[in-house]
Amino acid sequence: MMYFKRFFFHKRNRILSIFNCYFFMKKQLLNNLNKIFFISLNSYFIKLLFSKNAYIYYLQEKKNSYLEKKYKPDTPYKKTESGIIYRDLIDGVYDTVEEGDTVYIHYQGKTTNDFRIIESTFKSIIPPKIIAGHYDQKHIKAIYEMVIGMKKNTRRECIIPPYLAYPNHFPSQPLIYEIDVVRIVKKNAQNKTTLQKLEVKLEKIIDTICSYF
Repeated sequence: MMYFKRFFFHKRNRILSIFNCYFFMKKQLLNNLNKIFFISLNSYFIKLLFSKNAYIYYLQEKKNSYLEKKYKPDTPYKKTESGIIYRDLIDGVYDTVEEGDTVYIHYQGKTTNDFRIIESTFKSIIPPKIIAGHYDQKHIKAIYEMVIGMKKNTRRECIIPPYLAYPNHFPSQPLIYEIDVVRIVKKNAQNKTTLQKLEVKLEKIIDTICSYF
């Protein structure tokens, strides 16, 4: 009887030790799996973070290089014979405006003493239309002169003397104008053949594709 009790006790202890060993190993395995999972997860998020930062940095650099290419704040000023000082802030594309061309524009005028905006067309849905070089008294005289030589999407900053702007309202103060060319209709556009029109469109498509490289 005593031998049976000892045998039973020893067997029970052995079973308990096996269970303890099993649960301990299971716990260790789970801990190791958790560590592997969290290390992998952390590595994934770190890689994701760095890849996103790298992509954002790439986009920012691409944007900056595009702006540096298009926007030229350090361009030196030039002066016309009429006394207008100007420079191009943004380069344009396609045809150059010549005298007699129909030009759709937006512009904004500011004073030089406090940079107060005195007029602007940028909020207008339909841009004003002028004939380059032909003053019709709808806008200040300088605009008709300054659009000549611009291209589509060109932005030109002009410092305009009073006699070419508003001599009665600002007799002793030059004004600062920024002019954007929205669209150009060449004066001989109606006389172009279909082939010439297709050639112009093809040139524009090629220029657009090349601008991405």
